[in-house]
Amino acid sequence: MKRWKLRRFFARTPVVLLVASVSVLAVVALSPYLLQQLAPPMGGDWNDLSDIGQTYAAVAAILSALAVAGVAVSLVIQSRQARVEQWQTVRGFQKDLLLMALDNPLYRDAWGEMGGLTGEEWQKHTYTRMVLHYMWLGADTGAIPWGSLPRIAANTFRVESNVRVWARMRQGWLVEAQTAREREFVAIFDAEYQAALRRAPAPVPE
Repeated sequence: MKRWKLRRFFARTPVVLLVASVSVLAVVALSPYLLQQLAPPMGGDWNDLSDIGQTYAAVAAILSALAVAGVAVSLVIQSRQARVEQWQTVRGFQKDLLLMALDNPLYRDAWGEMGGLTGEEWQKHTYTRMVLHYMWLGADTGAIPWGSLPRIAANTFRVESNVRVWARMRQGWLVEAQTAREREFVAIFDAEYQAALRRAPAPVPE
């Protein structure tokens, strides 16, 4: 429940920042008019009004800087949200295609040769691949706590078939990771993969 409330809060953050920034800029833009309205009550003493104006100008400069910073932050958040939505759309489309191939072997060749995998091994590889993409999306959006990734990765690679899947996929993940966050995710899983290889029993000599 708390996680859902946080996600709703951050979803509204760009709108709140944008409204607040526009409001501040509007006040700054209307300041000359407001000063003119202050002149009659002050008896038309423009010296006093000038002192107020100078003080207000300093405050207005700070408010303007904060407003610009607020707009910049809102644009960054919106850009990140747009990237996540695009990623979700692409992965959703990929998932639908993979599900079709899981249900009907006729479509599997459309994905090219997956290391000569066929039958149940292909199904296992494809399903594990979808699970790994879910883990990445969950971690990137905050649905899966980032600090729990080492434990999740270690648990994943306690299963021998998952180790084989990562062995086939790891080069693609290492090459395609574009952001620092993606590279960190891949590094966490690859480190646990390497640890799993070290735990594996040595092959029996023939």
